[in-house]
Amino acid sequence: MLWAGDFNRHHPLWDRDEDVRLFTQQANRFAEGLIGLIATYGLVMALPKGIPTLRHMVTGRYSRPDNVFSTVGISDLITSCEVVPSLRPTSTDHFPIATNIQLPQERVVNPLSFNFREVDWDDFRKSLKDRLGTAPFPQHITNQEQLALSVGALT
Repeated sequence: MLWAGDFNRHHPLWDRDEDVRLFTQQANRFAEGLIGLIATYGLVMALPKGIPTLRHMVTGRYSRPDNVFSTVGISDLITSCEVVPSLRPTSTDHFPIATNIQLPQERVVNPLSFNFREVDWDDFRKSLKDRLGTAPFPQHITNQEQLALSVGALT
């Protein structure tokens, strides 16, 4: 599981230690719900503690309302999680968070396929006529086994 977004919660677990102005009793109460969910689902922070994710447009102060949390299984696959202030869009005070996840992928071997453009159709029709001529006479199919045998003989 990966949780990423603007949680709009401040707490010493993720904000900078020097931002004591943010650690009010009310802020701690609001953060308790999020902390409880983090504990319930066994989440860890992907974005290291203390990295600001917002610069207030009026005061110019930095804070950390945004965060990225993941389960341990996903955290092992995260190769980087960082704030990229240089990519901040205009008219916003939030910084983008770039998270790279290395997902294992199995290589799929493409099965061989027929190239029908290269078929000698006259030869194909003759071979088909010969093979169908030696196939068992058509019969009424009444069960799965007969169907499989007939399909095998036809193909």
